[in-house]
Amino acid sequence: MKLPASLKLSRKGLLGLVYVAISLVLVGLSVEMTQGQVQWFASVASLNPTLSTVDFLNISARYNNGTVLVKAYLENPTDFNGFHVTRIEYAVFVSSTGGDTPVPGSSLVALSNFPYETSLPARGTMNLTYQFHILPDIASPLSNFLLNHTTDRVTFTLIAVTLQSSFGPLAARYCIQTPGGNITTCPSSNI
Repeated sequence: MKLPASLKLSRKGLLGLVYVAISLVLVGLSVEMTQGQVQWFASVASLNPTLSTVDFLNISARYNNGTVLVKAYLENPTDFNGFHVTRIEYAVFVSSTGGDTPVPGSSLVALSNFPYETSLPARGTMNLTYQFHILPDIASPLSNFLLNHTTDRVTFTLIAVTLQSSFGPLAARYCIQTPGGNITTCPSSNI
């Protein structure tokens, strides 16, 4: 059966049709990838950190050491299931409501970071509780500060959770003030 001349495609026309089909597929893939990235970033913005307590343990002015125990967790309230955590960083700052600090000019007392390989599931939580050492030479002034500021002490805890994305690593940073548990801006670390 012979096709009418109006339905026949020239070689040039067939090549043009192939290019149009390829373009439509690429546009479809781009839209899908863009929607995935929009969902990823919107879900990151919805992550909800909670800090239960910050406890200073075994502080020895004599041996100039001690630890801080941060009890916290991170909640994913979304249906997004693509969060892969690769690193967690902590910084703890201590001051008083009057602006006093354990060491003149700095309220940073503890700092730690470590690689972490886990996924944060949709509608799930991740335990961020971690105990780490107080900075060298801070234990003695911190011990005195904690004794002298029992009612006006303010602690800021910076928790940075590094998530892997198609753009590379992205750190979701949270600074939580206690008492109160409010999200705020942490003091400068001067490091």
